[in-house]
Amino acid sequence: MNKSDELTAGGFLRKLVGFSMASWLSAAISFIVTPIYTRIYIPEEMGHINLFTTYMTFFQTICVMALDQAYMRFYNEEMDGIRKDNFLGYCLKFNMIIAAASSILIIGGYNYFSAAISDGQNIVVPICLAVVIVCSTFLRMSSISSRMEKNVLQYTIQVLAVTFTEKVVITLVGFYRPSHKLAIMAMTGAYVILSLIFAVIKKGNMHRAVNVTRESRNALFKFAIPYMPVLLLSWLNSSIPLLVLKKYVSYGSIGIYTSAVTMANILTIVQTGFSAYWEPFFYEHYKSDGNKEKIRKIQQIAAFVLIFAAISIVLFQDIIYLLIGEKYRLGKLVFPCLMFTPICSCISDIVGIGVKLSKKNYLNVFAFAGSVVVNLALSYILVPHIGIVGAGIAVMTAALTMLTIRCYLGRKFYKISESCTTIILALILMILAAIVNIAADGLIIKYIAILILLILHMLIFRKEIIYMLKLVIKIVKK
Repeated sequence: MNKSDELTAGGFLRKLVGFSMASWLSAAISFIVTPIYTRIYIPEEMGHINLFTTYMTFFQTICVMALDQAYMRFYNEEMDGIRKDNFLGYCLKFNMIIAAASSILIIGGYNYFSAAISDGQNIVVPICLAVVIVCSTFLRMSSISSRMEKNVLQYTIQVLAVTFTEKVVITLVGFYRPSHKLAIMAMTGAYVILSLIFAVIKKGNMHRAVNVTRESRNALFKFAIPYMPVLLLSWLNSSIPLLVLKKYVSYGSIGIYTSAVTMANILTIVQTGFSAYWEPFFYEHYKSDGNKEKIRKIQQIAAFVLIFAAISIVLFQDIIYLLIGEKYRLGKLVFPCLMFTPICSCISDIVGIGVKLSKKNYLNVFAFAGSVVVNLALSYILVPHIGIVGAGIAVMTAALTMLTIRCYLGRKFYKISESCTTIILALILMILAAIVNIAADGLIIKYIAILILLILHMLIFRKEIIYMLKLVIKIVKK
């Protein structure tokens, strides 16, 4: 697809659907296996497994060093010594050095990491963590490479393979013995195999970079390093509820909470697919003033679809929750609150794109720092008294805080539209849906209230609905 085709509504939609396929299929896999492993594993064992992935994500963030963000920003730029066929290899050189150092640190301090994850002394879990960090770091950069190449097939295969590793493998192991240690070992083995396969696939993108000038190197790291605090704060934001629940409640509450996160992540079917294609598309086309109206339309449609999907999921939550194990169903109270994380992340990526465009990534630190402060304060105030409901409220408020600050800063450098009134109204409706879900006494009252909120949301975005219907009819006719 050439650039002119890509800028048409149909062209953008075809690419967007292509990149969204990874999210849809990944969500389908999770949707299939979640009812199984929530009946095989007790919440305490799932709590241990999810703490392992929490620490894995932390170290992956350290090892990637935000070079994935720099890769996206400069992929279409001309840089001395760095070309599209050696960009991935050049970044991985730095990634693997940090990954090796992190692995040595983890194995050296295995007592701490074993106690933090397994609640006991065991060197096997820290060794698995060290190995998975190296593999997940490579796979993260490989995924970014596929996105920027707009290689839909390769990107989809990798996302599905990672989902299989993190969801299906632990489910299969659970049939043999539902132990978190055995599940972690199996997951590690699957990560190693997957990394070796994609190392062969991406070999053509890892040519040796020679004659890389100081200016090119400085441009990369000047963009990436200020982004590191943002990514670490983002990790802390998602991890605070788990750590506070561990301190004040139990490992079982972590399992219930993370199962609610999994159910809330149904929304990533929309969010992840859009985000995967949005930045490559925007960086390639934003310079032309003639494209601004098209970009504005994309912003409105994304906000409508995200929040429409979220309120619809809340409406059908009781049916969805029949699928998972009975011990995990307490999470139903908070999962609408948890959907604010993907909603606010996606909207802020669009509306707040001006910060990245300005290359002043350090400004995002204010957004995520504010979010962490709110999350931490509310978690410590609410969790000891109302458990996972308090964690859900803290996460929702923190996500809205991050969204507000990122959008305010981003619009200083690039305004997609003059007003965000429709998005603000839609978010208010979603907040009301989360409140109704927690506070409503009867099912009938709850369903009627949520249905009314859904209808109001459609009225707010009636122009976008008409536009999308016309587009679909046009595509079908063709």
